[in-house]
Amino acid sequence: MELSHYEERLKLVLGDKILPFALDILTETAVRRKLTDEVLRGYCQYHQEILKAEDGNRTAEEVMGVLEHDGYLKRSGSGYVFHSRLLRDWWKAHYGRMFIPLQERIG
Repeated sequence: MELSHYEERLKLVLGDKILPFALDILTETAVRRKLTDEVLRGYCQYHQEILKAEDGNRTAEEVMGVLEHDGYLKRSGSGYVFHSRLLRDWWKAHYGRMFIPLQERIG
C-alpha cells in the first residue's frame, strides 16, 4: 500500500503528459534491472514529441532528476538502477507483465 504512494506522487509531480515516458523508464529499469544510457537515449527519441522543452514540457534531464531525487533510481556506471530492490520488484510486478521493451517496439 505504501509503495503506491510512489506511483501517485510521480503523476502529481510530472503530470499526465510526461507520465508515459517516466513509466517506460521505470518499467524498463525494473524488468532489465539496469537502464543503460543508450536505452535512455532511445526512449528520449521514442517519446520526443512529449519531451520538447519549447512547448513547456519537461526535458528528459528534468524527468531523470525527479526520478533520482524522489528515490526511484540512482546512477550506476553508464546507466541507472532502482535505488531500492523492494521498489524495483514491486514496480516489475505491477507494470512488468504487459510491458513491451523499447527494442521490441521499434523492431
